Amino acid sequence: MSSLRSSTAFVWALIGIFASVDLVLTIFPYTITVGTSGHISLGMFAAPVIGFLLGPIYGVIAVVIGSIIGFIVNPAGAVLGPLTLIPPALSAFLAGALRTKRTYLPPIFLALGIMGFLTSPVGREVPLYVWMHTLALVIAFTLYIPQLAQGLNTEATQRTGGQTIVTIYALFATSMVAIMADHIIGSFIGAYYLNVVSGLSIYLLTDIFTALVWIYPIERIIAIVVTTVILFALDTILPKAGIILPTSPEFGKKTQELEETPVGDTSS
Repeated sequence: MSSLRSSTAFVWALIGIFASVDLVLTIFPYTITVGTSGHISLGMFAAPVIGFLLGPIYGVIAVVIGSIIGFIVNPAGAVLGPLTLIPPALSAFLAGALRTKRTYLPPIFLALGIMGFLTSPVGREVPLYVWMHTLALVIAFTLYIPQLAQGLNTEATQRTGGQTIVTIYALFATSMVAIMADHIIGSFIGAYYLNVVSGLSIYLLTDIFTALVWIYPIERIIAIVVTTVILFALDTILPKAGIILPTSPEFGKKTQELEETPVGDTSS
């Protein structure tokens, strides 16, 4: 008998905890949507944070579970119907990908989202809409620079002043990439969903997206800054508290130790 039968049990416990966090935040609105009923929820903040902490697989599972239950409790948050799950899941996936050194993935998804939107009937009329997503794509490429990417994996106890600045930038880049990927994929889906399912004309959607060109950056910048602050706080506090998460370098070792430690064995 062991104190923790398997790392799987530990991981699912974490998934349950963070899914509950996502559920709670998904219930509360962050901004209203234009042209349709419903709102964008605070789950936009939760997705990149959960992905960053749990990684690109466990983080996505937690966000999807939390979002599904959240949309059942608060249907107004499902502005794109069942497809509403895709943007936050992608946000969690990309944040987790960056945390686990898969820096090649975010540019791919951002580029696909931008191209997909620009080739849509709405996107062809409002190409300026993707200006901030293009900026996020450029920032995603900066994390190809090893010195900058390392900011996502430097222990808080080992940071110098310069390393702290690099870490803040890397966390800012992660937040921006995840949140803007969420937005462009949501916009791409919305360009079709709001036309086909909600019945809004292409002309009306074009007017709506044109009006949003200089409005959505405000809500997204606020979200990016807040998420960066949250990530920096957690990335600083959790290692010092000895809390091991799936994206921690010590995770595999610690869970193996837990599997092999008999109940009542207090030896180190």
